[in-house]
Amino acid sequence: MALPLSRPENQRYIFYGMEPSDEVPVCNPHADNFFNYTWSYKLDSDIVSPFFVVRDMNGSAVAPNLYAEWAMSLPKSSQKLEEVMKFKNKNKAVAMLVKNCKDNEGKFYANKLREALKVHAEELDVFGCKRDYPLAGSGAVIAREYYYVLVMAGKAHDYVTDKVLKAYWNNAVPIIRARADLTKFLPPGSYINAHFHTPEQIAAIVHYSINNPSVYRSFFKWRNFYTFHKREEFDGICEICSILNGRALFYSNSSAHLREWWESSRISRIKCA
Repeated sequence: MALPLSRPENQRYIFYGMEPSDEVPVCNPHADNFFNYTWSYKLDSDIVSPFFVVRDMNGSAVAPNLYAEWAMSLPKSSQKLEEVMKFKNKNKAVAMLVKNCKDNEGKFYANKLREALKVHAEELDVFGCKRDYPLAGSGAVIAREYYYVLVMAGKAHDYVTDKVLKAYWNNAVPIIRARADLTKFLPPGSYINAHFHTPEQIAAIVHYSINNPSVYRSFFKWRNFYTFHKREEFDGICEICSILNGRALFYSNSSAHLREWWESSRISRIKCA
């Protein structure tokens, strides 16, 4: 990151970052105390710009949020026949969508899960990167045939992208491997957190739920309370305008120690070495 050595005292600078911090570290020591504000996917940014938004039935944004409050403990209504029919013809266990063909760690984990699933006579299919199936049109295929979608979310804190929507929008359950605290992003009981389960345990859960339809349908209780929405293209612009029109000129807590705040893994430290 190249930064000017000097600037006018009344100039305001905003750090903007939407790439995972472990992949795109901030190495320049001059970055600390340089920016006035931060604007990123991280939930403690001055301006938070998530990749998707979970809204309640009144249209209010619930998550992502550092203090997300979920209403999932409320009594759920019975599922309508058309909801049940969405799952009736599914016949495949897990789909994985791959855009980054160089994600060797993702491939390694997928292979481990595939082997674990074979014990239960279940399968994992890969879409994209010239693997089992093409990526184009995968949403319709998942909605029709697959119970679960494996999502590799990465190692960065708070980095949960709209890849999870491929499952939520297509009648499937996401299996998410992430470092983020998913309770701040997604309705409880609507996903499997791979951080807390071994591939063998996940395979057992998948197999059991497939053979017990009521258990599988319980993953969709969120539909009685929430809707998922992709981030708007210019999300955060209104907050920027408000800040720039304000008189106060300050350095936020996140920007004062920007490198430490942005860094989230040993990998980023290695890349800065």
